[in-house]
Amino acid sequence: MKINKYINRIIPVLTGILFLTVSCEDRLEINPWQSLSDQQALTTLSGIENAVTGCFDALQDENLLGTNVIQNAEIKSQYIHWQGSYTSYTEMSQKDIQPDNTDVSGMWIAGYDGVNRCNKVIEAVDNGLDEAGFEEVKDRIKGEALFCRGVLYFEMVRSYGLPYSESSSSDLGIVIKNTPSNDLESATEQLPRSSVQEIYSQAIADLKEAESLLLETSDAGRANKYSCRAYLSRIYLQMKDYSNAASYANQVIQSGNYTLDTDPTKVFGESFTSEMVFGIIHTSTDNFGSNNESLNNYWNPNERGDIIIKPSTIALYSENDLRLGWFFEQDDSWWTNKHIQNDYNAPVIRLAEMYLNRAEALAEIGTDTDEALTMLNTVRLRAGLDELSDLSVQELITAIQEETIREFMAEGHSLYDLERWRKNIGYSNIDITETVPWNDSSLLFPIPQREMDVNDNLVQNPL
Repeated sequence: MKINKYINRIIPVLTGILFLTVSCEDRLEINPWQSLSDQQALTTLSGIENAVTGCFDALQDENLLGTNVIQNAEIKSQYIHWQGSYTSYTEMSQKDIQPDNTDVSGMWIAGYDGVNRCNKVIEAVDNGLDEAGFEEVKDRIKGEALFCRGVLYFEMVRSYGLPYSESSSSDLGIVIKNTPSNDLESATEQLPRSSVQEIYSQAIADLKEAESLLLETSDAGRANKYSCRAYLSRIYLQMKDYSNAASYANQVIQSGNYTLDTDPTKVFGESFTSEMVFGIIHTSTDNFGSNNESLNNYWNPNERGDIIIKPSTIALYSENDLRLGWFFEQDDSWWTNKHIQNDYNAPVIRLAEMYLNRAEALAEIGTDTDEALTMLNTVRLRAGLDELSDLSVQELITAIQEETIREFMAEGHSLYDLERWRKNIGYSNIDITETVPWNDSSLLFPIPQREMDVNDNLVQNPL
């Protein structure tokens, strides 16, 4: 077990109960004083500002966008090879994930901790505050909390629920908990899982409301209107709602706030670039460097070096593709340099995604394939590749899919792209050559056993 996974973390289980983990054996103590401390802190503007910063800190958690949202998706897909020793990731690489998997529990715990932080901020803003300056910033603060909650719901349902499809109104997703846990009664409420469709609808509602409240620009690592629109494009594309996916992507592209970096290898580094629509700030003491849970440690051959890039993945790139600069060979293996720096700002949504989202959506609609081709070629030209022309609709769709895989390799996209395209999915364990269907239950995270034990209303995923 990764012994630093839960030490000294105040965490809510499924219903928002606040626990303090005191050992790697998960001995738990209820700490109702935490809710009192939160309520006291949320009675001043500075306290509310600190609390909404805590919502973004929740997104950055190593169990969420800090590491595992990206890493788990790649390990469950087919383009990298997991060669590490941690049982939790090995189970993912073998598509044999158990309910007591520590990373399965870690995402759930961190996710609902983040949701509860957002709920507390939203409640505090709605309650109002008689303090100078509050009226001027209350919309921005609430919008940021709503953005974080919408992102959390969406990213979590992709792990614990089946891909969005015709059956999503009945497929089980995760739990919707939109009220804060401020006392033992609210914390011990046993809520059932909502459907995948309901979770997507909740994420969309949060992001749309956030969009209406936020400004058009924001500080690095915070959300603005275009962060919301970019995430909405991502969500709608996953739903195959191509009209909305194309529209929201276009709003980001046409905003003029973002440009593709001339050199794609410059996207990943110590500063936010003009291409980053939303990203996570890391430092060498927070998720990176010596932190055992960081992307840096897993992907860097000079650290743990648990994840290598398959040679077949490198073969997807032509020799003149500038994106080959994202990879390097060392010790007879291929690695990516996207995640190996210590102080590093990790892109979550890049402008390139908006070009390819709009390209895919327009190609699938089939009424504006010329613009779809233009969107595709914009990304290809940045990569140093020739423009494509004279493609049939199916050839265009295939080309967009291939470009999407190349563009976002090792960024946590491939699993969800393959699921959306209804393609069979291989293994990150190189000894397994079989594939599974895009909606196979082996790709799902089980509901953590610790949650099943305390909530009789939960239904487990197929094991």
